[in-house]
Amino acid sequence: MSKKGQGMSQKSMSQNSPAEKSERQKAIGVICLLLAAIVTSVALIDVPVSLLFQSTPQWLHVVMRNCSRIGDSSWSIPLSLLLVAVFGFRARITEGATQSLARRRRNASLFVLTNVAVSGLVTVALKGIIGRARPGVAGPGESLSFHPFIHSSDWASFPSGHTTTGVALALSLAMLFPRARPVLVAVAALVGLSRVVLDVHWVSDTFAGALVAFVTLQLLVPIFRQLCASGYRLQGAPRGQIVSA
Repeated sequence: MSKKGQGMSQKSMSQNSPAEKSERQKAIGVICLLLAAIVTSVALIDVPVSLLFQSTPQWLHVVMRNCSRIGDSSWSIPLSLLLVAVFGFRARITEGATQSLARRRRNASLFVLTNVAVSGLVTVALKGIIGRARPGVAGPGESLSFHPFIHSSDWASFPSGHTTTGVALALSLAMLFPRARPVLVAVAALVGLSRVVLDVHWVSDTFAGALVAFVTLQLLVPIFRQLCASGYRLQGAPRGQIVSA
């Protein structure tokens, strides 16, 4: 058998391995759970939770406002860009083990940047298309008011952009640092909670943001595995680590 044929056969076996099938099933399960959470929130949770947080103590408002900043792409995207540039430059001017390390760090930074940026762009597009009113905009408890294609912040509730960025950042970093996954997921959940407590998003908005981030990750991981095969490979779940190629 030719080398090309062997490579295609190995690739096919890898894609159909028990581990790959298991991870696909888990991903589908997570997507189904998030979809169910969105529907349940719209039907039962959005309005009562929003009414609960219409009046919050000043100290809680300040704490949640600071937590929300974790999901602000205005710092995560520039930082990722800077790291890509720095490590890319180091990869060009160094040799040997130092160059290999710089390449892996550049690719890792590029992975985080791409996941945050792509999921963010999808969320912005969905916000404009759907045009869901934020809490209080259309009246107390009016959670199902829509004004598609208006491109106004007041009508850009679904999905939550901060939650999308927070979850995308957490999931990307969890692929690179699997031992920190529980902490990263908890921080992402805190970002989503902060948007609800601040009463700027419905609960279902945050689940939708998490869904966008998760689906984006699932689509990007196999792409990066191929594009960066010469530098490193992302071994997502179950181990979720970067190893030298």
